[in-house]
Amino acid sequence: MTLAVAPASRVSIAAVGAVYAVQGLGFAMMVTSFPAMKDRYELSDTLVSILLLSLALTAAAGSMLANVISVRRNSRMAVLVGLALQALGLATVGSGLPLEAYVLGVVIYGVGLGAIDASSAMQGVLAQRGRERTLLGRYFAVNTLAAITATIVMSTVLGAEMDVTTALLSLAVVNIAVAVVGSRTLIPEHAARSTSQARAGRLPWRPVLILGALIFAAFTADSAVASWSSVYTDGTLDVPPATAPLAYGAYLVVVLLSRLSVDFFSRRVSTSTLALGALAIGVPGCALVAFIPTLPAALIGFALIGVVAGALVPVTFTAAGLVSAERSDELVARVNLFNYAGAIVGAVATGLIGESIGLGLAFLLPLVVLVAVVPAALALGRLTRRSAVGGSGSGV
Repeated sequence: MTLAVAPASRVSIAAVGAVYAVQGLGFAMMVTSFPAMKDRYELSDTLVSILLLSLALTAAAGSMLANVISVRRNSRMAVLVGLALQALGLATVGSGLPLEAYVLGVVIYGVGLGAIDASSAMQGVLAQRGRERTLLGRYFAVNTLAAITATIVMSTVLGAEMDVTTALLSLAVVNIAVAVVGSRTLIPEHAARSTSQARAGRLPWRPVLILGALIFAAFTADSAVASWSSVYTDGTLDVPPATAPLAYGAYLVVVLLSRLSVDFFSRRVSTSTLALGALAIGVPGCALVAFIPTLPAALIGFALIGVVAGALVPVTFTAAGLVSAERSDELVARVNLFNYAGAIVGAVATGLIGESIGLGLAFLLPLVVLVAVVPAALALGRLTRRSAVGGSGSGV
């Protein structure tokens, strides 16, 4: 038996939004602080790459931690643990302690990052349940806007030759503040009020693979653009240095606009149609970057890729809530793991391919991945329709 879950209050909806905001601020501030930390600790490029990889791997562990906590307690507790870990990691990184402590801080932050990645999506699914309009698009838009804000702040700090530790320590305090407020305002329920029988057993693999494939594709494209767009425009196109960041800027703007529009379109078309539409826009974007080595083509191409990266993530997590109301927490945590696999492939594989055939043609990799998950987008429609016919708890 599954009991109805009452719609979340406005206070809870705002509290979930605050978690998305602090997550976007923290991740952007952490990665943009790496150059300053590289100079402080005299780190090699190889060690910086290892730290970035460790961030992804520990985040995957954090996502699984969120799954365990959400099943045993609830996703609110998983958020609180994630925020506490992020605060500890940021404080350790920003403390100015020896290199060993800095590395430990990055690892702790990574676990917290993954826990929040998963648990914030769980909370987002709960927040929009019972409402006429979805909320995940706006939540991820808040995350993106916060990340853009953090890059501006960090750029200002570095430009003024200020110490980045102040910004990191301040953000640690913000994490604690959000945790304290969230302990009373975040949504306390499980994914659904289900019997132990409904939550028992192994989660079926089919919905995990379908949804995970779409998340993998979105983050492969996102990571490829984030890691290599500026390098491509600066090196391959030979544009002035001040022009190089424009490609990534165009991408971020479209990611933000896409996420702001997802909730509007979700009332008019199915999740499968939204996913297919995003893929249909992203594929020619990759093709433009790969085959037309000019600045206008790069700007348009990266902007089009922003649609698929921006829309596909909230659409997929929304579908997770439709597929299984009773086990959406577990489903979200499993699907979120594909985030990190895509991030690693997009950053590492694109760079390796670019070394042999050029960075432009290397964007054929995300193109191939986007085309490859079209069957998953088609299956998404069948998956969510079957769930609607069978009941909110029968999707998996």
